[in-house]
Amino acid sequence: MGSFRPDPGITCLAYLQGAMGQSLRRIVALQADVLADQDPEPLHQLRVQLRQLKTLRLQFSAVGVWPEEVSSARIAKLGRRLGLTRDLDVLRQRIETGWLPLLPGPEASALKPFRKQLKRERRLAFAELTETLRSQRYLKLLARLQAWIKQPQGSALGDQPLRDWLPELQGQLLGDLFLLPGWTEAPTAAAALHQLRKRLKTCRYGLAHLHRSGVADHGSLLAQLKALQDCLGDLNDLAVLREALHSSLDLNPKKALPLFWDQLRVAQDQAWLRWLELSSPWSSKEQRLRLHGRLLGLTDA
Repeated sequence: MGSFRPDPGITCLAYLQGAMGQSLRRIVALQADVLADQDPEPLHQLRVQLRQLKTLRLQFSAVGVWPEEVSSARIAKLGRRLGLTRDLDVLRQRIETGWLPLLPGPEASALKPFRKQLKRERRLAFAELTETLRSQRYLKLLARLQAWIKQPQGSALGDQPLRDWLPELQGQLLGDLFLLPGWTEAPTAAAALHQLRKRLKTCRYGLAHLHRSGVADHGSLLAQLKALQDCLGDLNDLAVLREALHSSLDLNPKKALPLFWDQLRVAQDQAWLRWLELSSPWSSKEQRLRLHGRLLGLTDA
């Protein structure tokens, strides 16, 4: 499916209609492959599309007049119900392809019960995912959204040219982003880092659809945001894995899996050093002001 490419003079409501229509078409097209469960990529793409849809709904909340069922909170809740299956897929892939081939025989054997448990948990999570995608709540959301896209209802702002309101539509994505504690917390502050990661995702998705449609040019900025987000994702995955090993095995993983445990520690240290490298420029007042100026239309930097 090609990207939505609006005319230069498109209104806010018409842009929202086109962007949401494209996202909904992709969501519907992915459902069969997700339920077939032959490849983890369709599920990943479905989660991405739901996040993008949620961001559009949130970012353009003042533009549309919305049915009750089409709220960013409801879209986010549905996305979370798909999240466990995807998270388990990522965790299992990292173990199977990244670490398992490097482990000596005794450690590989000691890890087998944990791998079996992850497989069982994934099977249960996928059953819940299937129920969600076939539920009346999910189908009703898609139907209400489709009806709104066919006949969009907008506020007075909806008739205004999109380009006239880009500063507000982009600037709101920042909000208190740089005041979140995750920028200055230690690597063990999982909750703060996770919250920061979610906000970076929202910011990136909110700028990405404008970039893809040719309304704005954010290529280099999107790459920076993705690098920050991915690094925090690595830290989160490693923290989840260490916690799961502690709580799931009837043994001390540090003693039973010394090489694996050491590899996890090294990987966490490397990810943290990478985070410090990527995040340190944003402690600069000048860097933050440049970003605010760019998104508010004050500069082209």
